[in-house]
Amino acid sequence: SLFRSLTYANLWLYALATAAMLTLFNPFVTVWLHNPDYLLSAACAVAISLNFFVAGYMTTLFTFRSSLGLFSQGWFRPIVVSVLNIGLSVLLAFLWRDATFLGTGDWGLFGVLIATTLSRLLVNVWYDPIIIHRYGFGVSARPFFLQLLRMVGEVAVLCGLLACVKRLLPVTLALPRWEACLRLAALFLITAAVLLAGFWLFNRRTPEFRRISSAAVKRRMRRSGN
Repeated sequence: SLFRSLTYANLWLYALATAAMLTLFNPFVTVWLHNPDYLLSAACAVAISLNFFVAGYMTTLFTFRSSLGLFSQGWFRPIVVSVLNIGLSVLLAFLWRDATFLGTGDWGLFGVLIATTLSRLLVNVWYDPIIIHRYGFGVSARPFFLQLLRMVGEVAVLCGLLACVKRLLPVTLALPRWEACLRLAALFLITAAVLLAGFWLFNRRTPEFRRISSAAVKRRMRRSGN
């Protein structure tokens, strides 16, 4: 129960932050530096956001795996991930070094960035939950993966909505700085509203959401009582 609640909260926190990063990454750089040389392609923004999410996803798994003392199971994982990461980085950077995406030529960089995500997806993302559930809890990891897939699908819907909002409210270098700042602020507020509303709509009836909400209310009541 504790594992599911903490994993659920961790996944959604990182998922919402990832969706916000994906939406606001280049608009923020546009307003901050106002220089096209610092803008990355949409592909690189996606790769950076995915790396952030996968790294955050692993934190709860690492904590429980360490707390349960599951060190010998899957001892080879870091070696496999390291070899895959280096190999895929070199291969994908070489294959896509001259490719273009949305008018940019940084697919070599995209290959290096996405290699980290792919290496973790191929090993850690699915193997660590199996180790924890099988050797730590003695149960199947299937409910965990179903919850993860559902959450990823829901976040994908929110990202699609935010992509539409981003098209309707573009922040470009052609705009005056003051107008770009106003659009960025509006985009930030809309992004926060869409993500929070989507989180509540998708999760208001889940047992994990109710459990965390109940714990938060009880904690607040204890504080107010003191």
